This record gives sequence, structure tokens and C-alpha cells, in this order.
Amino acid sequence: VLGLVFLFGCQQVLSPTPNLYLQGDTDWFADVPSELQTSTVDVLYVTDRAQNQKEGRPTRYGYKRSGSLAWGSSAVELGNGLTWDELAALSQVRKRSQSVSVRLRSTTELGRFPSVPMPMTRENGRLVVASESLTAQEMAAQALRDEVRTRLAVTPLKEVFILIHGVGNSFADAVTRTAQWQHYSRGQGVWIAYTWPAGHSGLLEGYIYDFASSRFTVYHLKQLYWALAACPDIERINIVAHSRGTDTAATAVRELCLEARAQGTTRSALKLGHLVLLASDMDWEVVGQRDGGDHVFDMIDRVTVYASKKDQALGFSNWLWDSARRAGQVRYRDLDPNQQQLLLTATTINAIDVRVNSGGLGHSYFSNPAVASDLLLLLLEDRPPGAEHGRPLEQVQPGFWGLDKGYPATDGR
Repeated sequence: VLGLVFLFGCQQVLSPTPNLYLQGDTDWFADVPSELQTSTVDVLYVTDRAQNQKEGRPTRYGYKRSGSLAWGSSAVELGNGLTWDELAALSQVRKRSQSVSVRLRSTTELGRFPSVPMPMTRENGRLVVASESLTAQEMAAQALRDEVRTRLAVTPLKEVFILIHGVGNSFADAVTRTAQWQHYSRGQGVWIAYTWPAGHSGLLEGYIYDFASSRFTVYHLKQLYWALAACPDIERINIVAHSRGTDTAATAVRELCLEARAQGTTRSALKLGHLVLLASDMDWEVVGQRDGGDHVFDMIDRVTVYASKKDQALGFSNWLWDSARRAGQVRYRDLDPNQQQLLLTATTINAIDVRVNSGGLGHSYFSNPAVASDLLLLLLEDRPPGAEHGRPLEQVQPGFWGLDKGYPATDGR
């Protein structure tokens, strides 16, 4: 895993056009809301990275940890002075007449939650959070919701997509990758770059530090989620995570579901739509016991796990933790009878066997044109797997599907 450019790793050019956008003569970007027809993408970020800047210098975040959760806006430029029409045209061809650069131009912090743990007081023999801290937290949450509502007002899809990176990623890596997916979403939904304190230098040292940070950030991710769930304009909240970020996502989702049950919160009020885990750096046995044992999946609309036997990068994690299998490498034969039965009966849980070649020792297939196409069909159109649903994956076994490089069929424009 370490020493590689990951899913949200910094890329200097726009990722390849998804195969989906090579089909027919359709102008896929024709219906993008006019307010979003620009080559400069306004990315909403949320982070618990500590600021790393000097007085009078632009906002910067490093790999160190912050006890408080901040949010703001980053401007990411796609191309060098491209018009919207030029960018849209270059986003719908296999071979581009020019490369499309991706540059982080500016970052502005807009708000910050109180630091955790918040001050406590004792009332009637019980420890409770100080009222002024609760007020400050609610004010920060409301300010964030107001920002999200402003963005929701210009998109037809009233859903939020939270993207969570893996180890070895900088703040810039996270927001530039989110900008590209926000662009390819064609103005649908509100996309959030959730970027946690990763990117420590060193090979083994860097991986271990980032591994710990992926656990440090869990509470803050839940803090973000509950703030968003209280926004009446949001219909669903979707989480897309990669590599070590999948453990952050899965841990937070498990705790959210357990908390919701304890509070009597309904599934509809939780608003948890898609949970997508790509190239997951989690122990498969731990996933089965922790998440399967607590039956959290019935609180989620759909769970999709993308895995690949070609993912050589996860071999390091297997060696380091002496895992039987990382979740990002799982194959159908790795499932025990109970897990196979779960896939058979729970039609909203699916595993995708990714059979494409990609860079980064097979770990960075998120931006592959075939995989990207499937994600767009899943997230933006809410399509279940199967040709009859317009998502023509190959069924390998019940709940287990295959994806090849030509997916879906294209006319090659």
C-alpha cells in the first residue's frame, strides 16, 4: 500500500473519460446547471487536518491532527484557461486533443466545530457537555448545513456524496480528486472531500502514522454525518471510500447505525444511501465479525464492495497484519457459507470483481474508465447490478459480479 499514488492521489491531468460518456452521440454535459458550467470547480471540503501556514499566507493543511473539524471551499481549475464548452468536449472523447491539467488554486476555511473532547460540567451527579459548547457546535453545524443547502439549490439531485481517501494523501490530493468526480457527475448532487490527517513522510513510518489517523478521524466523520442528516433538504447521504479510508467509513457507519438504533432513529431519518468500499485495506475476517455480527447492513440502502485479485498493493497490508485476506482482494471462494447466504438473500449487498489493469500495482482503479462508468451508474442513477437494470455487469455468483475493461459497451468515439 505504501509508496503509491492512491485513489485520491495527486494527478496533474484530468482522469480518463469514463466509457459511459463515449456512448452514442449524446452530449452528456448538455444538462449541467448553468451555474456549474465552469472550468473552475468549487469543492466543499471537511477536514480534521491541522492548519500548516504562516501569517498572511493562504490556508494550508498538513498531515498533523486537529481536535476540531473544519470546513471550507477550494477552487480547482480544470485545464489552462479552457472555456466550459471546450472542457465538456474534452470530457467526452477517448483521445483528447490536449491534456487537461488539474490545479488547486485557492482554499478558504469557512467554519469550524468546537474542539473534541468538549468541556464537561456536572449536573445532578452526571457529566454533561457544557451548554456553551453545545451551542457552538450547533451553530457550526447549522452554518455547514446552510452552505450545503445553497449548493443543493442548483442541483437536481438532492443527495450528498462524501469521498474519503486512503493513506499517503495530502489535502490537495483529496480536493483535486473530488473536483474531478464533481465534474464527471455533471452537476448532480453535492460532493464533499472528507480529508483526514494522512500523508506523513516515510514508508513504514508514514503508513503506521496514517493508519492511526484513519482511526483518529472516526468521531469527526460521525460529527459531519449527524450535522448533514439534520438538513431537511438532503434526501440521502452517500459515502465512497478507498483503501484505508474504507475502514474509517465502515467503522463510522457501524457506530452511526448502532447509535441510531439506540435513539430510535428510523432508517429513513438516518438517510444512509450508498456505502461504496473500493480497494479496501481492511481485514476481511474483521469486517465479517464486526459489521456482519451487528447486522448494520439493514440500515443502509446499498453496500457495494469493489475488489481485485490484481491489487498487489494490498499484499503489504496482508503481510504487515498477517491477514488471511484484505477486503479489497476478496474472492467468492473466500466467503464462508453464511456470507454466501447473505449475498443470496440481501440483494442490496454486492461485491464487484474488478478485472481491469490500472497503475499503482492495481490499487488505483477508481479512475479506470470502466470502473468510473459503473460508479456513475450506481451513484447517480441508483441502478442495481444486471443488464436488465442498465448496469450490465457479469454475474459470477449470487451477489458477486465481474467488471471488465470494455464495460459498458462503447462506440469508441
